[in-house]
Amino acid sequence: MKKYLVLAIVAGIIGFGVYNKVYIPKHTFSTISPTKGDMLVNVNGIGNVGAKNIYHIGSLYGGKVITFDLNEGDYIKKGTLIAKIDSVDLENKVNEL
Repeated sequence: MKKYLVLAIVAGIIGFGVYNKVYIPKHTFSTISPTKGDMLVNVNGIGNVGAKNIYHIGSLYGGKVITFDLNEGDYIKKGTLIAKIDSVDLENKVNEL
C-alpha cells in the first residue's frame, strides 16, 4: 500500500509539473490595444537594386537631345515622352522614307 501511495505522489508531482510547464499556454509577448496616431517607421539597409528587364532606348534618327524629362528609376508606360530631340534635320530624314 505504501508503494502505491509513493507512486501516486510521484505521478501527482509529475502531472502538476507537466500541467504548469506544458499544458497551460505561456505568453511571452505583451498584448496592446490599437491607438490612433502617426506611424514612424525607419528602414535602413545596404544592398543592390537592379532591373528585371533592361531595354535599350534609342531614336531611329540622330539629333541633339534638347531635354530629357525623366530621372533614373522613373516608371514609364507606352507613349510616355522620354526626351525631346532637336528637329532641324528630322523633317528631311522623315521625307526621305
